[in-house]
Amino acid sequence: MFKRSTLILILAFVIVFALAVLMDKSPQLTAHLRTPTPTAYQKLIPDWSSGEIAQLEIISSGQTTTLLRQPGQGWVLASSQKNDIDQSAVETLISKMISLDILSFVPDTSQEALGLQSAAFQITLRNLSGQQRTIRVGKTTPIGSGYYVALDTLQTPVVINKYDIDQIITILTQELITSKTLTP
Repeated sequence: MFKRSTLILILAFVIVFALAVLMDKSPQLTAHLRTPTPTAYQKLIPDWSSGEIAQLEIISSGQTTTLLRQPGQGWVLASSQKNDIDQSAVETLISKMISLDILSFVPDTSQEALGLQSAAFQITLRNLSGQQRTIRVGKTTPIGSGYYVALDTLQTPVVINKYDIDQIITILTQELITSKTLTP
């Protein structure tokens, strides 16, 4: 009545259908096939907003530049109390500092090996309630995807995205530190 090839085809279809029903009913069998959900990175400075930063201190090449937020004037140099600072550059810098994401933690490594002992840039942020956070930027990672960064409130150094730190360094070197307005 039925040919052998037809019976084999029907049997194969029944087996495939049974496997499909079984996989649909058992989520453990298909867990590895699902699209992974993205995980959020931990912020370097959580729970701070750019509006609550009152003071910014930048140490680079042995020079210290301190900026203060004065009501009604915006950001001014602490040494001169003049309002000739590029306000948008300072706000961009602070916004980028507050939004830095930690890519990974670097346990059991000396700070000197990571370039954090004599960091090229040290940035201290103080908020309106007097709390402060000091960030030191060290060397780039061996694969060049990030920078080693130390935060005074963390026990171990972290890796931050290279692109984010490069933007901060550009603002510091081209728009703030080398600016003629910052020369006292």
